[in-house]
Amino acid sequence: MNIKLPIIDYINEFKIRFIYIIILILFLITISYDYFEELLYIMSKPVDKIYNNQFIYTSITEVLNIKILLSIYIAIYIGIISLIYNIIIFLYSGLYKFEIKKIKFYFIIGLIVIFLSNYVTLDHIIPFIYKYLLTSSITNKNKLFNLTLIAKINEFCINYIVVLTIVTIFFLLPFSFIFIYKIKIINNEFINKNRDFIYILLILIISFVTPPDFMSFLILFFFFIVFYEFFIYFFFLFNIYKYFIFFKKNN
Repeated sequence: MNIKLPIIDYINEFKIRFIYIIILILFLITISYDYFEELLYIMSKPVDKIYNNQFIYTSITEVLNIKILLSIYIAIYIGIISLIYNIIIFLYSGLYKFEIKKIKFYFIIGLIVIFLSNYVTLDHIIPFIYKYLLTSSITNKNKLFNLTLIAKINEFCINYIVVLTIVTIFFLLPFSFIFIYKIKIINNEFINKNRDFIYILLILIISFVTPPDFMSFLILFFFFIVFYEFFIYFFFLFNIYKYFIFFKKNN
């Protein structure tokens, strides 16, 4: 255990880190706002063949609103990561070395998972969704008339934000379950007894992050439930294996 600091030092450090996070978020909002076109280019690059690098807007304030929305989203997205990092550093002096190593390991894994979720969203999921919707909605086999898709800038950005949020949560969910299980916040008994509560919590989370489309809700809810049941089954087998090893060592 590291040397404990006086309570006033903890309060001052908390204030400094809180101010730092606020400044970081404001800085990220400013940078994202100034480089909106570059961000939009990166976001639309995987589907530029579909849109032909063209976006439209139907209101004078539409571009301004979406610039503000995207800037705030990016700032909060990165700000949450910074917040978790600062919480770890804030608690550093009160942790044992083995606890610090574990937290560092999980934090690095979490960063890798977030990076993968962004890569998968940008390079695979977004192109797949748009290609699927275009090919399944309108085939125009007879070529009776020409159909051209020119996307609205606000719809594209909002769809991207929604998909990225869903994918990030979906990627982080297994990691989060394993983490809270490892630090013994939950156990098998808790998971089994509170299954109904967890289902309700999943419904609320999915309702919050998905668009107002019942089919999207059902698909995501199905995947979450399958994962949750698989998680229970996996740790059930894992505990049986641990008891078997323990029994074998003591006999």
